[in-house]
Amino acid sequence: MTNIGCAPSLARALAVAAVRETWEETGIALGRIAAGRLQPDLSGLRYVGRAITPAESPIRFHARFFLQDVGDRPLTLGGSGELLDIAFRPLEVALRLPLADITEFMLHQIGRLGPDLRPERPVFWRYRRGKPMIRWEKA
Repeated sequence: MTNIGCAPSLARALAVAAVRETWEETGIALGRIAAGRLQPDLSGLRYVGRAITPAESPIRFHARFFLQDVGDRPLTLGGSGELLDIAFRPLEVALRLPLADITEFMLHQIGRLGPDLRPERPVFWRYRRGKPMIRWEKA
C-alpha cells in the first residue's frame, strides 16, 4: 500500500478498516477468511485520496478512498444489507447514476488511471465556504 499522508500505524488501520467495510458491505473479501474472520491482504490496495465534508454539514466525515484490482477472480456480491442497490457496473454507467460530488470526482480520477492503477498523486477534497477545494498531495 502506498503512503497516505499519515503515520504508518494510522495508514494501516485505515486500510484494514476499508478492507473490513468492503467485506461487510459487499461480501467481497480482500484477503483470506479463516474461522469466519477476515485476514486482510493490503498488498494490492491503492490509495486514491481523501475528502472531508463541509463544516456546516450535520453529518461529518473524513473519508479515505482506496481501490484494488480484483483481476478475473469470481466475485459474488452479498454483504450485510446496509447497501440498498449493490451491483457491479461499468464506470461509464456508474457515472450516470445520481452520486455525491466527491464520489463522482473520485470515480473520474480512477477512470484516468493507467493499467497499474497507481495514482500519480492522491487528492485531498474539502470544502471552503460551500465550494469544493481540491489539493493534490505528495506522492
